Amino acid sequence: MNCLNLRSIVKKGDLSLKKKKVFFGILLALFVILYNFIWIDKTFTMSEGWAQFYNGLLDQGKIPYRDFYFHLPPLNLLNDYIIWKLSFGYFIIYRMWRLAERILIVEIMYYLLIKKVKPSIAFVGCFMGAVFGSATVFDLGGDYNQLQQLLIALIAYTLIKYIENIKIPKKKYGWCIATGIIGGLMFLTKQPLVLASLVCFGIMMVFLWILKIDKNIFRTIFFVVLGASIPLCIAGAYLINNNAIHDFIYQVFQDTGSKGSLYEIVFGRILTTIKNNIFGILSLIFCILSYYMYINQNQIRKNYAFMFGILGGIFGSYYIWNTGDVAKRVILFFLLMTLLVSFLTLNNI
Repeated sequence: MNCLNLRSIVKKGDLSLKKKKVFFGILLALFVILYNFIWIDKTFTMSEGWAQFYNGLLDQGKIPYRDFYFHLPPLNLLNDYIIWKLSFGYFIIYRMWRLAERILIVEIMYYLLIKKVKPSIAFVGCFMGAVFGSATVFDLGGDYNQLQQLLIALIAYTLIKYIENIKIPKKKYGWCIATGIIGGLMFLTKQPLVLASLVCFGIMMVFLWILKIDKNIFRTIFFVVLGASIPLCIAGAYLINNNAIHDFIYQVFQDTGSKGSLYEIVFGRILTTIKNNIFGILSLIFCILSYYMYINQNQIRKNYAFMFGILGGIFGSYYIWNTGDVAKRVILFFLLMTLLVSFLTLNNI
């Protein structure tokens, strides 16, 4: 009887956790919808105008790169064209599709996070990400930036599935092909994106090989490359068939003078961001150190925690004081969300 009762309690606990996951997943979608509806009918971005102009050219039968200049790979055009056709010429429907795309991104990230953290914490983290993402000038619904984010979320999903099935060859290599397909789509979206993804993927492969988790690492890479070749071959065949391949190579890969050198494109912006936000980064580091020192039972470390907390407060105050109004609102929102996470954690919600 005791065993039966214990099993029933476990089942009830599992059911409760499943309900929490569903509840916070639905709540996340609702929060993202409500937040985006604040401005969804109050702005008109330049990228939406460009997209519709290009769609008009495609409707006239013109071939990208050959008949008109386009500085990005072709998946952006295809993505915009399909969504615009599904919108029947109405911008508000077009934005609804883009909002659905945004919800899909946060829900994928939520699904990945609840594997390791509580649903409530995953909900707060994903909603914070959605708000922070929309706080930049690059937050454009009809733009390649959101498509990039969707592909990053999808490739994170496929890579985790690959890790989960690493001992089952058929499933593992299936997820490797899926990862490669998404990688190929990344290449057809934005060049720096695939470069950054290759670096992260390469580091992960090296770790798996060193730790001997995946002993057939070269076979794994082969299946990833095989998957990537599928969308690349389709796009290449289209461009070659329409005599646009040379114009594509020049416009997308060679005509980059306005963006600076390859080093500046890949590393320059990251270094500039770190330089401009160094006091905020130092404040965050000191606050984290202060927290971990404080929860330690050692009194000496608690004294260090007090010192790190003061330093974090000084750097943080200076950083907030010297940032613009939008940045101040973002920082305030981050602090409020941090308090919310602390409340959820302390109350075991």
